[in-house]
Amino acid sequence: MKIKLAVLFGGMSVEHEVSVISALQAVASLDTNKYDIYPIYMTKNNEFYTGPDAGFIESYRDIPALLKKCTRCVFIKDGNKVKLLRYPFKRFGNNVLTNIDVAFPIVHGTNVEDGALQGYLKTLGLPFVGCDVLSSAVGMDKYVMKTVLMQAGVPVLDCIRINVLEFAEPEKVLDACEAKFGYPVIVKPVNLGSSVGISIAKDRQALLGALDDAFRYAPQLLVERAVKDLIEINCSVLGDVDEAEASECEQPVKSGEILTYGDKYTGEDKVHDIKIIKKDEETGELRTRMIFSKKYGLLYDEKSGKIYDELVMNASDKEFDEKIVAQLDALFGGNRPMMFSANFNSPSDNKNGADKTGAKNCGATQYGTKAAAQSGTKGGTKGGTKGGGSGAGMASLSRFLPAPLPEELREEIRTMAVKAFQALGCNGVSRIDFIFDGENKQVYLNEINTIPGSLSFYLWKPVGVEYPVLLDRMIELALKRRRKEESFVYTFESNILAIDRSFTSNGGSKGAKGGKV
Repeated sequence: MKIKLAVLFGGMSVEHEVSVISALQAVASLDTNKYDIYPIYMTKNNEFYTGPDAGFIESYRDIPALLKKCTRCVFIKDGNKVKLLRYPFKRFGNNVLTNIDVAFPIVHGTNVEDGALQGYLKTLGLPFVGCDVLSSAVGMDKYVMKTVLMQAGVPVLDCIRINVLEFAEPEKVLDACEAKFGYPVIVKPVNLGSSVGISIAKDRQALLGALDDAFRYAPQLLVERAVKDLIEINCSVLGDVDEAEASECEQPVKSGEILTYGDKYTGEDKVHDIKIIKKDEETGELRTRMIFSKKYGLLYDEKSGKIYDELVMNASDKEFDEKIVAQLDALFGGNRPMMFSANFNSPSDNKNGADKTGAKNCGATQYGTKAAAQSGTKGGTKGGTKGGGSGAGMASLSRFLPAPLPEELREEIRTMAVKAFQALGCNGVSRIDFIFDGENKQVYLNEINTIPGSLSFYLWKPVGVEYPVLLDRMIELALKRRRKEESFVYTFESNILAIDRSFTSNGGSKGAKGGKV
């Protein structure tokens, strides 16, 4: 018998659109021989809608029109079952759309990924995929996450937490930040992802502007020192507190000093520079080396100072790609890491199966589309097609995959990722983002994404886990957690409410917990 699977996405979040992309990628890759899939779109008002059109990516070009084609719905607990009902209820006829066995929330950001939606599903008694209420909440709050991980012995950057009330006296806040860190510093909302509201400040005026901007998105912010010689490394983890494993590592390629929303999702921002981590052959020391800098318009080796080529700033995409690929080949002796990106394809990459979505050997982004459904192609609720570009979610990010890391550093990061995942009590798939500080040769955990963009499927194929298998294992972990929960006692038989009691004038029961005695 097939599992009736409700895939929830969207919701009241600044990452609403990214959630739609991530969810429909997953819907297209789920095994329809195992699951009856019900895509449930949550509007920005957190109203639920379902219907066949909700599973097709092109439907979201006109959301008001989509909602007219779909059925608004609600979950209702009925005994040991959870039913999906149409809403408003029809006076006559059957309102039950289906029973639901498992929920699969593929949501990003505040109000949905932070434990709120997970708490709703838990109250219904509906098994759900991914982190539970507590780990979702802790993973979303960067300050709480840092506190827990410090206790677990995972290195994180020190920070200051600032709330909006404290910002009523901005000079005091600026003084505190300067006294602790100096400049530059990075400002980020405490509970957002996708690089929303994040900026770097290099002086007092810039810090004031960064704080003012970030408070538009969240009532609490973090300020931490900005790592100057920075390389970002990401790694995904699959499992639970009992057993977990790490994916391959990636190195995102950013357009500036921080990874932007455009870098991650739209590909609109242009690459600023590329650094790699290499081991010095003479000293064995890890160090970062610049291989491309838009600032100077050069391809060069920072260690030797050798200029490989001058970059013509108005060069075509093909010329640009060929220059970078040639430099990488020179630096790595022909054994360069794979570049997985819409902006970094070369003729040699395309021979190995790359396409314009940058999906070389990593599985192209798939969506359910009406055209594919009509032609019977696999994917979506009924069909699917390969797609990408600006709609490919995190799968469209410019990246090195695998990350060009010394093997011992790769294993250090993968081990640290599993340790952090289990310390936070995570479940399913998460992506953990690290920072390598080239000045002190230290790796720091930057943040965890408890429901990562595109569910980080592109990080698992290089280690032999295809996306449909990844989704199966996530659902299996949800059912395993449900079985464990059912083994515990959650009620206690007592006749305490049957006892005749007198109540004090202030409404408290004499002798009751918290009452006066």
